[in-house]
Amino acid sequence: MIHSEIYKMLEKYPTVSPLDSRNALKEIIQEVTLHTLSKTDFFLHAAFYGGTALRIFYGLDRFSGDMGFSLKAKESTFDLQSYLPAIEKGLASYGFEMYAYHKFKQQVSPVQPAFIKGNTLVHLIKITTHSPPYPGFPIMS
Repeated sequence: MIHSEIYKMLEKYPTVSPLDSRNALKEIIQEVTLHTLSKTDFFLHAAFYGGTALRIFYGLDRFSGDMGFSLKAKESTFDLQSYLPAIEKGLASYGFEMYAYHKFKQQVSPVQPAFIKGNTLVHLIKITTHSPPYPGFPIMS
């Protein structure tokens, strides 16, 4: 079941189409992820940057599906993978059935990619199967 806080978060998005609803939900997932990471020591090691950070913090009119983080200092022992269970648990606390996984790269690189996967459409259907939570919220069919 989707947490009632998600409905409140959706109110700030002008959702007039199914694509708008999907993007709004993806942005909320990013916000929940940031909130979850803030409850760990992640931000003692890393900073959130890039286009998604500009959108979330300064209202930049763009959508990006990725979230960029950079270590504040070189740390050879930093392990992004150790934070993934916390992200999954944080998303689950809001009713999202998602998983986070580390993508292993073929070539050695300082970049540690990870992905959050779930069926956004399933969550949109869960959100919209009852009467609209507020005027103007599109019903998905």
